[in-house]
Amino acid sequence: MEKEKGIMTPQVGKRRLRFTSLLLTLAFLTAGVAFCGGDAARPGSETSTPAPLPVLASETVGQVQVIVHYLHPTFRCVTCKTTEDMTRSLLESQFKEALEQGRIEWKVADFQKEADLGQRFGAQINCVVVVQVKDGKEGDFQRLDEISALMDDPAAFEKYVGDAIRKYLPQGLAGGQRQ
Repeated sequence: MEKEKGIMTPQVGKRRLRFTSLLLTLAFLTAGVAFCGGDAARPGSETSTPAPLPVLASETVGQVQVIVHYLHPTFRCVTCKTTEDMTRSLLESQFKEALEQGRIEWKVADFQKEADLGQRFGAQINCVVVVQVKDGKEGDFQRLDEISALMDDPAAFEKYVGDAIRKYLPQGLAGGQRQ
């Protein structure tokens, strides 16, 4: 006797609540996967990691003029990996000399695990942050939130990220071509 003449019993109400909660949970999970492109890297899964960019030697630390951070959430999706790879490729192709000289430093970080970094740059989604360094201290920065939207247009992506990097490098070290 669950329902008598249009009156809902507590048992029917509980079932409906559980069913609604299940549907909402599935909807949020589906939206999260769709937003991040679907193919998430899971902890412990085998992925190929590109060779790291040059690490600064202690004698070049004072010379760093730009730090390029790639900030990502803990949950890594195809979009996150692709934009990281595109940024790395841009640095290696257009700014190779500045990297080798220690004028540009490349850093990848999880802004959810390194909350201070995420808060400092206001990271809410995967992004590139280009930071100007003067006298060994971080100064002005530009957060590039549009990288995911530009990943299907490599020329626009390279211009967007490359111009932000060039903005903080001295003219002789700007590398690459302005598009």
